Amino acid sequence: VWTSSADVYPTGHQYIDKSSVPQADLAFAVFRSQPASDGRYTRLEASDLTLYQNEQSLPKAFLAPDHIVVQDPDTTLEILQSSEFNPREYVILEEAPAGNNTNESAENHQSGYFTPVAEIVSYTPDSVSVETQTTNRAFLLLTDPYHPDWVAFVDGEPAKIFRADYLFRAVEVPPGTHQVTFEFSPHQLKYGIAASTIALLTLILLSVRSKIGNKTYS
Repeated sequence: VWTSSADVYPTGHQYIDKSSVPQADLAFAVFRSQPASDGRYTRLEASDLTLYQNEQSLPKAFLAPDHIVVQDPDTTLEILQSSEFNPREYVILEEAPAGNNTNESAENHQSGYFTPVAEIVSYTPDSVSVETQTTNRAFLLLTDPYHPDWVAFVDGEPAKIFRADYLFRAVEVPPGTHQVTFEFSPHQLKYGIAASTIALLTLILLSVRSKIGNKTYS
């Protein structure tokens, strides 16, 4: 939800004006005056500010048939802000996936053979499960903020999470029906547990040695 011309982007990375926000990413928007009547927004509530629903907003999770690689964040934002950008056509990745080959997916999509399905089957604060079905290799885009402590699995096998479209998560999925799971696995917590375990074992070992030493002395 954006209420002024200088709201912060969801990740807090930088400020951008509302005219440059990718409108497909907004399910709801707040305007001080009526927006352009292009059929995109449905008026919900009105007071000093008016709440509109974006009828063309993207789902929480969806499949895109292709990708491009853009390493510069400013360039990524420029592409996202372009009126020609269609997030259903391709995702913008910061790094290339293994075996980078876009031709097959792009050609199949253009010829009408790409029929993707992505359905969220479970969603909790630390775990998301999505069932995908596609006739060709594709990228599952989950419109939740990217963070390195999230891990992903495709049918139980570890999969790489790409930072996509500036701030979201994407996973490459093969043709067919698959289960993609995202899990939050904070590294700091793991290190803390490991350090605590080592400290506890050290204390136990010192205690045992101390008791053995006392018995020997007696």
